[in-house]
Amino acid sequence: MRKSIEALLSLANQGDAEAQKQLGDRYLDDPNIARDEEEAFRWYKAAAKQGLASAQISLGDCYMDGRGVEDSGSLAFKWYLKGAKQGVAEAQNLVGDHYLWGEEGVDQDGAEALKWHRAAAEGGSARAIMALGDYYWSGYQVPLDKAAGRALLKYSASLGWASAEQALSKGNDYVPLFMSRD
Repeated sequence: MRKSIEALLSLANQGDAEAQKQLGDRYLDDPNIARDEEEAFRWYKAAAKQGLASAQISLGDCYMDGRGVEDSGSLAFKWYLKGAKQGVAEAQNLVGDHYLWGEEGVDQDGAEALKWHRAAAEGGSARAIMALGDYYWSGYQVPLDKAAGRALLKYSASLGWASAEQALSKGNDYVPLFMSRD
């Protein structure tokens, strides 16, 4: 059962991190209340500071997109990394992406990117499984192994990752995104 805003506010004001995260979500996505990005940011930050990994990711997203706060890729990365260190695949993917592309003040580091994408894949992330397929398909940071790459792409597609299905449809003409990005 979904709690009322009043009930969530009561719990959140008592320091309940889950309630704080839920309030942040509601201030961004609940059609029954006025959207308030600053309030969402405030509640995400309160929950994230208590170590709630899902709130750390949401806070990172606020910093990345400038929702309720001035955008800051470096602060987004800081919060994604906190969630990643707690084993959250979504955060591990984001950290891996930052290292892969060298974005937002993070030095490009293929080995670190692979480490975080592999961790996310081990956590069952279809997106990360596709990323691993890309590493093997291209021989980036791992020995070139198109068969292993294709198998990982197939597995990712079987989990519902549409980008993996699109990649497979290109056959041998497939070029992983990180190999074609400028």
